Amino acid sequence: MRRRAIDWLIALLCAVTTAGPAMDSTLFGGSPYGGWRCGPAILVPLAALTGVAALMRRRRPLLFAAAAGLAWVVAAAYPAVVAATFTLGAHGRPRRSAGAAVAVVTAAVAIPFRREGMDAVIPLSVAVCVAPALLGLWLAGRRDALTGLRERAERAEREAVLLADQARAEERARIAHDMHDVVTHRIGLMVLHATALEVAAPADRPPIARRIGTIGREALGELRALVGVLHNDRSPPLAPSPTLADLARLAAESRAAGTAVRLSTAGPQRPLPALVEQAAYRVVQEALTNVRTHAPATSAGVHLRYSRDHLTITVTNTSPEPGVAEPAARPTRPRASADGGSGPAADDQAGRGPGAAGTGRDGGFGLIGLRERVRLLGGTLTAGPAPDGRFVLSATIPVPPADPGAPATSEPVAEGLPVGQEPSAASGSSAAGRPLPRSEPPENEPPGGGGQPDSSEAPAREGPPPERGPAATDDAPAGSGA
Repeated sequence: MRRRAIDWLIALLCAVTTAGPAMDSTLFGGSPYGGWRCGPAILVPLAALTGVAALMRRRRPLLFAAAAGLAWVVAAAYPAVVAATFTLGAHGRPRRSAGAAVAVVTAAVAIPFRREGMDAVIPLSVAVCVAPALLGLWLAGRRDALTGLRERAERAEREAVLLADQARAEERARIAHDMHDVVTHRIGLMVLHATALEVAAPADRPPIARRIGTIGREALGELRALVGVLHNDRSPPLAPSPTLADLARLAAESRAAGTAVRLSTAGPQRPLPALVEQAAYRVVQEALTNVRTHAPATSAGVHLRYSRDHLTITVTNTSPEPGVAEPAARPTRPRASADGGSGPAADDQAGRGPGAAGTGRDGGFGLIGLRERVRLLGGTLTAGPAPDGRFVLSATIPVPPADPGAPATSEPVAEGLPVGQEPSAASGSSAAGRPLPRSEPPENEPPGGGGQPDSSEAPAREGPPPERGPAATDDAPAGSGA
């Protein structure tokens, strides 16, 4: 609104100054500087043309300059010339055309004075034309600079928003991966303990039930922390990320679920970057989860090899050693297989191992997520059957070269019993002849609760309870495959 009012004021001033002096020269016989005698028939249309051109000066600066130059030649209208040169400097595009127009207008103003012999006035007339043009150029440069700064600020703000959205998306993806790795591991343990509870002796049920409750509470806590990050930007920090030092606890959980796990290392151990240790932990966690899910009759071996610039994690599933009895009876309730079918839990995943869940049927996580996690660290992950019938998952992750001055340790990450000699997975038997999952009992477990393996108690529990004898006898041959 203010700009429009200024345009109307300039247009009115140009029209009046174009017609006024000329009318004076016509009515009273005077002669303008260098002008010609013109009547109202010429001056009035010229004044109107100058006023209209002044209204269009921002969009058509060259048209306004031409009208102002004509008004100067005919009626010596200085205000129109000043407004025209200022407009050329402020709004003339391109700059070269605007400069040429200023030169033409300046020449048109100076030539009449030269012809009339008024050389002393020429510098003043040139200054009257050039000064407004320079002022317009300065204002145009300032306006362009402010516009550029504003556009850059807006662009930077948009980029910041995009980067923030990208960071949130990446964080959500990371949390989704962690949610799959952590919660699936816990729920898998709960399912195995619940399955063991179905066939456990009455004396063994309380510690197994307590173990299920403990694992469930841990899963809920971790799930609540992970989901809270998605809904609250001010959520409390999550628990520390797992490292290689936590592999011993992970192996103990698997042993308690009935899967014998042996940990071993090769090469001098040293502290590794947090991302590398977390990725290695997730690889082992996912592999052990798949062993329990798809090959529960086997045990697992976890081997870490430290080299100068790589960490290699190898997880294999192995059959029980000779002398260790296969499970005599297992629940035959249907369970969905990885390929979408269903069948007995004892044979729906025969021959599968630590990489069995990596087909992408679990929503894109599992081994696919692990492979992406390892790839982002510059490593590789492979999974497939070996010639000897085992299933092998191997991940190689680059690590910073070892510091020659740093002390190296060669102790294994965790001590593990040989495969097949795990007391919690191979020695104890359930009422139906199935190895019972065992672990160290909680501190508050009463003595003799059945949660602690004891070879002296094994003979006392041999054979099924009286009320379940026939069912156990019928199921034993089917479960053993005899």
